[in-house]
Amino acid sequence: MDRIAAQLIVGKPVTSLTSLYTLQLEPIHSIPKYGSVQIHFPFNLSFLSCGLVGAVSDFSSCTLASDNRTLTITLAENYYTGVFNITLQDVINPSTAGSYTVGVSTIYDGVIMDSITLATQLYSIANTITATVAATPTSEGEWGIYNLTVTLTLPAYTIMVSLSSGFSPEAQ
Repeated sequence: MDRIAAQLIVGKPVTSLTSLYTLQLEPIHSIPKYGSVQIHFPFNLSFLSCGLVGAVSDFSSCTLASDNRTLTITLAENYYTGVFNITLQDVINPSTAGSYTVGVSTIYDGVIMDSITLATQLYSIANTITATVAATPTSEGEWGIYNLTVTLTLPAYTIMVSLSSGFSPEAQ
């Protein structure tokens, strides 16, 4: 079994919960049609969609095993040489940030052809955003000033604030 050239790129969180994962692969061996790439995550995986682009771009299935940790992408075409990317959209980040180990293998007819273990830094669901609200006066039913302080541990393009029903931004 030879080592596969691979890199897992985890994009900064798209929302406070999810990230885009891109796995760049350059296997040593060719992968015949209906061969597969298997990725084993150390946490339960949940994602919106997956895709392929590059030296191979067509797959017949992208399935998550019942353990919710092993993802198998079955190729619908032969792979001979070059780099291709597997993208996973809106992956729910693990509950704890840190360095995780992800296993990647190429498989054909039940035989592991290439394999590698990757250490990668992942973002967490927690610690991406915190917010505090300070209000004066604090008495119910009185008009007042509300200060919302938002602290981000990561860059954000958009922040959406939802207010409970009955809140009126109009000053009297």
